Amino acid sequence: MAAALSKVLGRTITFHPITYEQQRQAMIDAGLPEAVADDNARAVALMAEGDCDYVTDDVPTLLDRPAHSFEQFATDYAAAFSSSPARANAMTRSTSARSSMALGGEGRARASSDS
Repeated sequence: MAAALSKVLGRTITFHPITYEQQRQAMIDAGLPEAVADDNARAVALMAEGDCDYVTDDVPTLLDRPAHSFEQFATDYAAAFSSSPARANAMTRSTSARSSMALGGEGRARASSDS
C-alpha cells in the first residue's frame, strides 16, 4: 500500500509497523476498555502475520464487474490523501458527480429535486 500511495502521490509514504503492545496501548490511551484493546490488537497482529492474506471473488460477483486494484483506488481518490482542504473538497464534489452519473436518470432526478 505504501508503494502504491508513493507512486500515485509522487511523494514517499513509509510504513512503520508497530508491535502488539504499542497498538494495544494506543487504543487504551484513546479510551477503549482494556479488554477491547486486547482483542483489537490481537486481531491486528493476526492480520499483520498474514491471517487475512487471501482473495475472494466476492467483489466481482456482487458488482458484476472486475474489482479495482488498490492503486486504482488511490489514483481515483488521490485528493483525499492530500493535506490540501481545497483538493479534498474538489475530490468530494467529483465523487458526488460520478455517483450521480452512475445512477443514471435516478441521480439526475434526485439532483433536480434538491434544487
